[in-house]
Amino acid sequence: NDYAPIDTSKNSYSVAPSSVEVTADPSSNVSTSIITAIVKNNDGTPASNTSVTFETTEGLLSPTTAITDSSGKATVTYNRNGASGNATIKAVATGGAYGSTTITLAPPKTSIAAGSLG
Repeated sequence: NDYAPIDTSKNSYSVAPSSVEVTADPSSNVSTSIITAIVKNNDGTPASNTSVTFETTEGLLSPTTAITDSSGKATVTYNRNGASGNATIKAVATGGAYGSTTITLAPPKTSIAAGSLG
């Protein structure tokens, strides 16, 4: 094997983000919620222009992938879509760092139809 050190003059390298903090607003009695992932580098600075993939155990997310802005934030919208109970939302940044949050869903609406009993 020949010794071949990495040539940083021909290629650029960056360290993958090291942490993802996920928040939901609102986080309880939810039908819809704004989900935000804050992605940070190893030194604590915001990880801008980083792809984040979101997934949920219940309901729907739109979109399912977002790119962080200059402050390291990526945002998607959660919709209950008929689900009940709790939903855990996970955000995974390029490189594998991830975080999650759990939200409490609003109870389904009950409707009573008027009709004849006789």
